[in-house]
Amino acid sequence: MLLEFLVLLSALLAWAAFPPLGWGWLAPLALAPLLAAIRRVHTRRGAAFLGFSFGLLFYGSLTFWLTLIGFYVVVGLAVVMALFTAVFATALWSARSWEPVPWALTATGLWSAMELLRARFPLGGFRWGDMGYAIADIPWFRYAAKYVGTSGLTVITVALAAGLAIVVADRKQPWQPLAGAGALALFVALAGGMSMETADRTKLQVAVIQGSTPCPGAHCANENVLTFEQHLASTSELEADRFDLVVWPESSAQYQGDPVTNPERSEQIAQEARRLGAYILVGTSRGVSDTEWINANVVFNPDGEIIGEYVKRHPVPFGESVPARDFFDFIPDIARVPRDMVPGDGPVVFEVDDVTMGSVISFEGGFAKEPRQEVQAGAQFLVIATNESTYLETSAAEQFLRMTRMRAAENGMPVIHAALTGPSALFDANGNRFDETAIMSQGQLLGTISPRVREPTMYTRYGEWLAYLSVITALVAVLVQFRLRSEPPTSEDVEPIEALT
Repeated sequence: MLLEFLVLLSALLAWAAFPPLGWGWLAPLALAPLLAAIRRVHTRRGAAFLGFSFGLLFYGSLTFWLTLIGFYVVVGLAVVMALFTAVFATALWSARSWEPVPWALTATGLWSAMELLRARFPLGGFRWGDMGYAIADIPWFRYAAKYVGTSGLTVITVALAAGLAIVVADRKQPWQPLAGAGALALFVALAGGMSMETADRTKLQVAVIQGSTPCPGAHCANENVLTFEQHLASTSELEADRFDLVVWPESSAQYQGDPVTNPERSEQIAQEARRLGAYILVGTSRGVSDTEWINANVVFNPDGEIIGEYVKRHPVPFGESVPARDFFDFIPDIARVPRDMVPGDGPVVFEVDDVTMGSVISFEGGFAKEPRQEVQAGAQFLVIATNESTYLETSAAEQFLRMTRMRAAENGMPVIHAALTGPSALFDANGNRFDETAIMSQGQLLGTISPRVREPTMYTRYGEWLAYLSVITALVAVLVQFRLRSEPPTSEDVEPIEALT
C-alpha cells in the first residue's frame, strides 16, 4: 500500500502544480514519489500498474474540464496518456538495481523521450501536463526558456525529481544525483535571470476585441451572425488613427460572417480598417465541401484589402476532425463534428507597419512546433487566436494561457492571446503577462507591444536540444550498464580462495 500511496501523492502534487491551484514550485516534488515507487517495486507488472495509475489520475484530473464535452472524452484521453506513463515505468523498472547516477540519468532521459513522443503521437500529440509548463511559474526558469525551451525545463524538473527519489528510495541516501540536478537547475535559472529580454524600440499599438458570443458555452439561433456583429460593434468603438493592429479571436467571423466568401461582411471589416488606419486580423471558418472545412486567420491592411490568410495546421482530434470516422460512428457525439478540418500547408507571416507578424490558432498554441516555425519564417511577434467558449469558467483557459506564454518566453518576443470569451492577454518577450481581460465577458484589450528586431533566440534556432541531449545521455548510461554487466569478472574482482576458506 505504501507504493500505491506514493503514486497517489505524486498525481495529487502534479495536479496542484497546474491551474486551478497553479503551485508550479511543486513540479520537482511531484514526480519524486512516483520515481521512488518505481525504484522500489518488486515486479515489472507492478511498475506498469504504478505508471498507469499515475497517468490515469493525473491526466484525468488535469483535464477534467473536458467533461463539458463528455465524460468519455476525459476517460479516453486519460487512458491514452496513462499508457505512456505505464511504458515509461516499465522501462525504468529494468534499471531499478543500477547505481544512483546512471539510474537518475536514465529516468530523466526516458521521461524526456516519453514527452517528445507524446507531443507528436497519437493524432498529432498532446502537451497538457508537461512539467516544464508548471516550473515556468518560477520567473527565472521561464526567462531561461529562450535557451532550452519548455521541454528543457521539463528535463530540469525530472532531473530534480529523480535526485529526490534516490534520497527517498535508497537506504544509503546518496546525494550525487540531486546535487548534480540542483547545479544544472541553478545554472539555467541564473542564465535566465541574468539575461532577461528588454523591450525593443519599435512599438505597435494593438487592440484585442473580445466580443464573446450571444450564448457562451452553448449554441443558439443566428449565433455566427450575432458573434460577428458583436465584434464589429466593439471595433467601431475604437478611436481612429490610434492603433496599428486590431485582433479578432478565433470563430469571431465564421461561416455566415466569413469575409472571404461573404462580400458584405468583408466590406464591413474593410470600412473599419480604413477608418482606423489599422491592420485587422480576423478569425474565421468556412466550409470547402460537404465534408471539409478550414479554420483561418484573415488579415486586412489599412486600405481595407485582404492581404492573405493563415490556415490552421494542427486540428484538435475529435474536435475539429475525426480520424477513422467510420470506426467511431457508434459514438453519438461524433455527429457534433460533421466535417473534417483541412490543415494548412505551412507557416504564413504578414507585414504589419514594417514588422512581421506570425499567427497560430488555438490548440496550436499549446505546442512549440507551429509557433516556432512562424518565428523561423520571420515573425517578430505572435498572435494566438482562440475560442475556448466551450469550457466556460473552468481551469482550461488559465492552463492554456500558461502554455501560450511559453511561446513568448521561448522565442523572446511578445505574444497577443486573443480569446473569444476570454481571458485575452498580452505577454512580453519574457513571458510575463502585463494585461488581460476577464473571462466570460465582452471587452477590449488595448496595449503596446515591442516586436523582436534582434537575432532569433537559441531555442528558436536549435529547438528541443536539451531534451534530445537528455535522451542521448540516457542511452549512453544504458549502454555502459549493459557493458559492465556483460564483462566477465577480472581476477581483481574475485576474492582469493584462501579468503573464502
